[in-house]
Amino acid sequence: MSSSLSMGTDSQLTRPEVDLISLRFGRLRGAMPPLGPLSLKASLGAAGISCRVTDVQFDTNMNAFSIESLANWIRGSRASTIGFSVFNDAIPLVIAALDSLHGDRDLPRMLIGGPGVVGIAPRLLMRAPLIEMVVVGEGESVLPVAVREPQRAAVLPGVFSRGRDGIAVGTGRTRREQLDTLPPVDWWSLPEHPYTIVPWSTMRGCPFSCEFCEIIAFMGRKVVARDVMAAIDDLERATTALATTQVAVLDDTFTINKRRVLGLCAEIQRRKLRISFEIFSRADTIDREMMENLSAAGCSRVFFGVDAGDDAVLNLIDKRITIEQMERTLFQAAEFFQVTASFIWGYPFESHGSFQRMLELANQFHKHKGTFPIWPQLHLVSPSAGTPLFEKFRSTLILDPAVETLPMAGVLSANSFRRSFSTILDVVSLDPLLAAPFYRYETPMFEQKRAAVEDFNRSLDVSLGELLIQELTIGEEYATN
Repeated sequence: MSSSLSMGTDSQLTRPEVDLISLRFGRLRGAMPPLGPLSLKASLGAAGISCRVTDVQFDTNMNAFSIESLANWIRGSRASTIGFSVFNDAIPLVIAALDSLHGDRDLPRMLIGGPGVVGIAPRLLMRAPLIEMVVVGEGESVLPVAVREPQRAAVLPGVFSRGRDGIAVGTGRTRREQLDTLPPVDWWSLPEHPYTIVPWSTMRGCPFSCEFCEIIAFMGRKVVARDVMAAIDDLERATTALATTQVAVLDDTFTINKRRVLGLCAEIQRRKLRISFEIFSRADTIDREMMENLSAAGCSRVFFGVDAGDDAVLNLIDKRITIEQMERTLFQAAEFFQVTASFIWGYPFESHGSFQRMLELANQFHKHKGTFPIWPQLHLVSPSAGTPLFEKFRSTLILDPAVETLPMAGVLSANSFRRSFSTILDVVSLDPLLAAPFYRYETPMFEQKRAAVEDFNRSLDVSLGELLIQELTIGEEYATN
């Protein structure tokens, strides 16, 4: 096992009880340490269980198609238990790697969890016999039990395993964690990897019910928040340990509680934390007073999920908000910070007229002349198992290797040069449930929509280039005066 993949003093553990691997292949690869696995490690440590965390972001050989690299990592582990922390784009890789290990002897026990297992636990156990347990939901309380007392863990909510007949058994998701009782992440244990952004979580859960989102299936609609002082203590430790001022708030909707937001902002200012942070919000959960306080505390960007271009589509995805609210809030937010307006297109029920209205709204936001820019993003809707949208329209799924899907940050066929491409493609094509994000939904006039999105994105690239040139010119003039 390559020590360059291990994090912090973990490399000194010659035989940890648990090897925990974070399989994250995101667009900002390497910018942030994997908060979920680090929190799991803290809980294992509090239970007296040694754990090594491996972050594949720093392995140049590891990617969504590197079956041999993952299989060799498993073979090289000296732990008694391996835990996979996955998003759904890593599921085909895990399956293919485990397939390649059949016949190997003395392999560790294998457990898997993370957002990627939502809606697929029984099927995953059937497809991957080497996996002993699937944990659906938060894992801090469950994982130590699963490591030390597997029989007791098997009857806990959210834990899926095999019964005596080999059939998958388990229901629901794990019980919600009380965040203030969890042991803190040891930020100082991280190695000197080039992490540039602190991942900061002040709450878990989302009270809304958007039909395309897996958060409800993963955690339910109950929101659990950390104590304000404890959350700021954690932020201060993390920024100091990582020696960075850049922070990404991971809360699904940071602004659902105004009093709490104002309290967090006030404490950041009281402690004089000179940070720049980004948040996720909804247009109906933020007002001008919150914007003023967020800006004063260092908020530099707010991400809004607009998700459609007309009220008809918003109603169909159960967004429970209107385009008028979106416009009013985003224009106001652009007085205080950069704004990202995220649109989703390609819904099975999306007419060409609704799609055109989405483009018009995205263009309207982009052309808005505020203190800060509004940057639209257009994403093809990503199928996610366990969501209402998936359950209603899974029969319309299409595997289209020439289309850019969300987990790939490019088209599937562009990876055909990779040695394991055909094997991964076989896994993807044989089971849409286990490889949902590699598919797209059938939608009216798809090719015309895709061409329009490509044209729009090209215009955004031109605008961004012009903005960069303008900023460089201003900088040069300032330097010569």
